[in-house]
Amino acid sequence: MNTDQLNFGVAGNPISHSLSPLLFGKYMENQDLNFSYSRILGRSTSEILRIIAAFDIRAINITSPFKEAVIELADELSPYSIETGAANTLIIKKQIKSAFNTDISGIQIPLTKALQDSKPFSALIIGAGGAAKAAIKALKNMNISPVLLQTGPKQKQI
Repeated sequence: MNTDQLNFGVAGNPISHSLSPLLFGKYMENQDLNFSYSRILGRSTSEILRIIAAFDIRAINITSPFKEAVIELADELSPYSIETGAANTLIIKKQIKSAFNTDISGIQIPLTKALQDSKPFSALIIGAGGAAKAAIKALKNMNISPVLLQTGPKQKQI
């Protein structure tokens, strides 16, 4: 293993559809970094932890179905990770695993820009996993209400 190389990845199940290697790869190439960025198909969070350790992965993006379970792997949690009970990024520094939820700003910033001066009177979120929790927080930050959560045939207002 090249010790000068920075190793990154995205973990989920399924994961083959992820565009993260392409998106982050372009960014890192433009920064002239010696890196690898891999898709990691995980069956469990413990398996993901073993892979992180084996390949000296410094940061990993987390996707479905692990956004909530990854909280248990972290030594430190960002305020948004605590609030939502979900994380989409795990950074490993000196064997300390820090969890972050950047999905909230990833939803809120472009939605605020797209809406500009208008404000919808309600919103519908389909699903109930970690990304849905981030969407709920982003919409609350934007004072959008009511927010309806659709999970299968059930719908509830939050």
